[in-house]
Amino acid sequence: MTETTQTQPALTRSTATPTLNEQQEQQKILVQRLKEAGLNTKCFLKVGGSFDEKTGEFKPKAAFEIGWQNKPYNPEDFTKPCNSAECKVCSSGKPHMRWGINAGQDLILLDSDDRRLYDALSNTSLPETLEVTSARRKIPAKYYAIDGPKVENLHLYIPEEKASVGEVRADNWYVVAPRTTIPYKDLKTGEDKTGTYTITKNIAIARVEYNSFMKAITPFLGSDPAQRLTIEDIENGVSEGERATVLFKEACKFIHAGISPQFTYDAIKLTASKCTPPFTDYEELKRMIKNAAQYKDKAQNIQTTNTAEQLQQIGAEATTTQEHITLKEVKETFKKWLYLEGDDEAE
Repeated sequence: MTETTQTQPALTRSTATPTLNEQQEQQKILVQRLKEAGLNTKCFLKVGGSFDEKTGEFKPKAAFEIGWQNKPYNPEDFTKPCNSAECKVCSSGKPHMRWGINAGQDLILLDSDDRRLYDALSNTSLPETLEVTSARRKIPAKYYAIDGPKVENLHLYIPEEKASVGEVRADNWYVVAPRTTIPYKDLKTGEDKTGTYTITKNIAIARVEYNSFMKAITPFLGSDPAQRLTIEDIENGVSEGERATVLFKEACKFIHAGISPQFTYDAIKLTASKCTPPFTDYEELKRMIKNAAQYKDKAQNIQTTNTAEQLQQIGAEATTTQEHITLKEVKETFKKWLYLEGDDEAE
């Protein structure tokens, strides 16, 4: 690995690399913002410690520790010697200098690869929040705390365009943390450069309610049906591999909008009957509603009190074909409370 040995000193000794004190300053700001928002601070990972086995090229943003998703680091680890067996760039006894921050546990990262997407997201109803600007594209990532059901990893699109130009990073998807310096090739000239991820909007991490967040980003979810819950899903059902996901999404949206467990049960039971093949595990539908209610109560810091009792009362006729509500009622409820695409027929 002669290439590895030759490349390493230039990367670790670059004059563009921030000093340990400079790095710690922005790390402290980030950690403080996480704490202010009530977010878990054990969410960091080491990046930029490996080389491509085939080409010998440095991988500046890649997570390199095996099983990194299951062994996050605390802020206290920033200054400890890097003793990782998988790290190929750190000198013995020196702290690791390249870090990532992992999304999850209410922390959501809106990562844009196109300035047009960033500008469009900035013009939605989403509030201003902490932003960290990338080294290469110079486009900020937005940090949010979400109250409510778990947000999924999603790809983001410029409306009417086919290529993804960003992500909602929500579950074991990470971004590079501030004051991490990476080498890169200029997108226009191909010139070798270095750049540093930097906090460029140092304000509180905004806390946003789930439905409000999803309503704001829905125009950017593209045409992939797996990313949307549409009125067509409710009306026609979905195929076997999508049933559980779509039904749980529907339950979460109804419950978090304040719709009763009974109505929610009847609604998702109606959708379940339209699926191919029909979804007939009615006890599982009740569990979906219970889980959706627990997500909501956790977000609002209240105890789940009435949901269990209500669940005991609902679905008394679950084994019959009788429907408590009509499709029109379901669609009208969605139109009033939620933000589904393709709901013109609900008028």
